[in-house]
Amino acid sequence: MAKEFAKEFYQSSNWKKTRDYILSKYHYLCQKCEERPAEIVHHIIWLTPLNINNPKITLGEDNLIPVCRECHAIIHEGVDATTNEVMFNANGELIRR
Repeated sequence: MAKEFAKEFYQSSNWKKTRDYILSKYHYLCQKCEERPAEIVHHIIWLTPLNINNPKITLGEDNLIPVCRECHAIIHEGVDATTNEVMFNANGELIRR
């Protein structure tokens, strides 16, 4: 789930264009498991209130990796996204059931 400080960024046209570019560059394949389709572009250096305005971190290709929902959940939550305790909402954010 996007943190409050990042919500405006994730709605920006710059992010949407960059996200689409990264997904297509890697042919929509998860770069972590290399098995499932990528649906999320993950920031390797996580976004914080201190770096949210740094385009090298927010939009830089070197900081972005396409991942599937399961791998993204493991990265952020350390749990398998298919457990009975969590699910993804319509925005691809991990939430409790």
